[in-house]
Amino acid sequence: MALASSAAIGAGVAGFLFRWQAAETEALRAAERAELRESLVALRQSIESAPLCRPQKPIVDPCHVSGTMLLDLEDYAQTGAYQMFDRGARLGVFEVERGNVDIVWRWTPARGALDLSGVTAGELRATLTTRPGARYRVHYALAGNPDPGSGRTPIKNLQWRFNGAVVDEQRFDASGRSPGSMGWVQRSFDVTAATTSSTLSVSTTNDSNSGPALDQVWWEELPPG
Repeated sequence: MALASSAAIGAGVAGFLFRWQAAETEALRAAERAELRESLVALRQSIESAPLCRPQKPIVDPCHVSGTMLLDLEDYAQTGAYQMFDRGARLGVFEVERGNVDIVWRWTPARGALDLSGVTAGELRATLTTRPGARYRVHYALAGNPDPGSGRTPIKNLQWRFNGAVVDEQRFDASGRSPGSMGWVQRSFDVTAATTSSTLSVSTTNDSNSGPALDQVWWEELPPG
């Protein structure tokens, strides 16, 4: 979906004003004035209907990421307080490889984010088409389930692997957090593909029903150099 560009909007407005001033100066025919009015209406409608260039969910800003959204849980219809996915279930391009995960709907501003510990430690894995030698960047939004539960640690552990090798590890402290104040942060890491098919996986060691929260996973190919 195309995003509303401030440069494009500014150019459109400037072009309209220039033509309008020319029409005033040269006393153009009424038909041309009507055409200019229609152009203004169309420009206004395009501005109002285009998505705003700002993050609609946690942290990963689509204005500064050019790539493919691998995981966006707003695509799933809310079925209750949470929705569990067991091994073999698919979430976007990912498949639950181990344990289980669940979508939690009451965390804001995510409007649906993934707890990587459903009732046990979970793992997601995706197989992606890649170009040998090409570099890629993964962006994602990270927080932690703020529910302390019984004996659950507030420290949430998350690990990413690319073709089996660990490429990113994170620890998120959910102490003092709440469903309305999750403390989302943006994280990213780079990888280099060796073949035409690569695996990307994310997992946790939090073997409970309170793990790291994940959302907005983006994948983009970086320019050479």
